[in-house]
Amino acid sequence: MDLRHSPTPAAGSFAAVAERGLLGFGLLGEWRRSGMGE
Repeated sequence: MDLRHSPTPAAGSFAAVAERGLLGFGLLGEWRRSGMGE
């Protein structure tokens, strides 16, 4: 199911929020990994 091809603006905003959430989660994972490595 690809929300990017949906004509509704809600799907687009959801994709943007999901993208930011994944980016934030990735940064949090990097921070935790570097913190535990010390």
